[in-house]
Amino acid sequence: MVGHEPFVPRLLKAGGVGTICGVANVRPALMRQLYDSTGKPEEEGLVEAISKVCKLVTDVPFVPAIKAMLAEQTGDRRWLNVRPPLVAASEVEQRRLVAAVKALAPAAMAAD
Repeated sequence: MVGHEPFVPRLLKAGGVGTICGVANVRPALMRQLYDSTGKPEEEGLVEAISKVCKLVTDVPFVPAIKAMLAEQTGDRRWLNVRPPLVAASEVEQRRLVAAVKALAPAAMAAD
């Protein structure tokens, strides 16, 4: 098992069987596309795009970042709620994250 999304193709090539990752919580189809691209020409481009998305998500605390993406996708602001000691991403962080992810991987913000 691996937890960092860009490592999925390498894991599969080495005989690994799965992943536990945050991007799959909000974009399962994108992760499925990465899984299916292993060993194919599109693999490198998907790994690069997902690496950039992961970097954006980890520039702010992970849980609030994922919840901000879910709030954007669903239109339900209740996703922004977090439990202490976590603090929700600020409005500025939310807008920056959503805009950046949309710019890098438009499919990452579309409904599956």
